[in-house]
Amino acid sequence: MSKIRVLVVDDSAFMRVTLTRLLKQDPDLEVVGTARDGLDALEKVEALHPDVITLDVEMPRMNGLEFLARLMEERPTAVIMLSSLTQEGAETTVEALTLGAVDFIPKPGRMTSIHQVAEELIAKVKRAAGAKVKPPGARRRPFGRERPAPRPKPAPSKDWDRVLLIGSSTGGPRALREVLSGLPGDLPAAVLIVQHMPPGFTRSLASSLDQCTELHVREAKAGDRLERGVALVAPGGYHM
Repeated sequence: MSKIRVLVVDDSAFMRVTLTRLLKQDPDLEVVGTARDGLDALEKVEALHPDVITLDVEMPRMNGLEFLARLMEERPTAVIMLSSLTQEGAETTVEALTLGAVDFIPKPGRMTSIHQVAEELIAKVKRAAGAKVKPPGARRRPFGRERPAPRPKPAPSKDWDRVLLIGSSTGGPRALREVLSGLPGDLPAAVLIVQHMPPGFTRSLASSLDQCTELHVREAKAGDRLERGVALVAPGGYHM
């Protein structure tokens, strides 16, 4: 079998070298090139045709999100984001996932943490190589556009007896956006969503999804009641 071809995109020369060394530990992976920013990466993608790209966000000339949007329009490719574990990092990661990135890993900060994520990085690159990445389709409402007002108010529980359950993992945020954007605000069912994500990211996911649908979407908390027209996202690290 041919090796999985990986392109490493990061403005830090140290990170490019380190990630390349980590990925080369696995005999099934081949780092075919590196890029220092989004513009450099676009050229490398055309020349090298990688199967998977690891992508940083903060870069000069063209940042990771700008590159990702161009990539998905011109040559859809599996992308793994390097994400900082902060609130801002969570929001950026969720936006990247809705743009088409298939997964993410915490961005290594020190030598000790770099090698701690090696196993996760290799596993996710292999999984991403099998993902079916499609160009962005037509959506009812583009990302960030305000929904029509007013939305239907949630109905009392006695008026319905249906629940829509959605479970998703790799590629889930983008798929959730596609599904929820097509559901009416007066959907005669409560909606429960479990997305495989670590703690801290699901609140940003719920906020992002709330902008693309007529449903009311929020992160679930203890004591919430099921309501028609309301979608509850399980917090990362919890069952629902």
